[in-house]
Amino acid sequence: SYNISLMKEYDKEKLKKVTSQINLSNIVNEWPNSYDTSLTRFFDVDGKELSGGEKQKIAIGRCLYKKSSFLVMDEPNSSLDLKTENDIYNIVLNDNEKTLLLISHKLSKITNFDRILVLHSGCVEAIGTHEELYSNNKYYKELYNLQSQKYNQKGNKTNENNDGK
Repeated sequence: SYNISLMKEYDKEKLKKVTSQINLSNIVNEWPNSYDTSLTRFFDVDGKELSGGEKQKIAIGRCLYKKSSFLVMDEPNSSLDLKTENDIYNIVLNDNEKTLLLISHKLSKITNFDRILVLHSGCVEAIGTHEELYSNNKYYKELYNLQSQKYNQKGNKTNENNDGK
């Protein structure tokens, strides 16, 4: 409970909702002390050691639990499985009460953002929507196309392997 809410007194329903949103409730329910389990063995020999992805889910859960109007997320998907990554993006992007500053190298995840700042050599190269940048900024278009080709090539290789070739 404290691990996500960061408060001794917390809203149990809200905590359950957040752990469900970050795909962590099944794991928490398996722990002997459920939400009151220590998340390290450093302070408690019965504590749980978390994987990198689970730690990242806890950090994102804190952002979702807290009533803040501004979130800064730096590569929030780096250790997450694809389903959790998509779920979290949908939750955060549909929360009209929060402004999100997302730092990401994954251009496919930012195409629906209101404004995208493209950084190049430590300077702002361009600002706009995905459509504006793709149409008007050579650097952004090149990066986007490179990533798209990379994913398409991986997909094609996977299909070839599945066909026995």
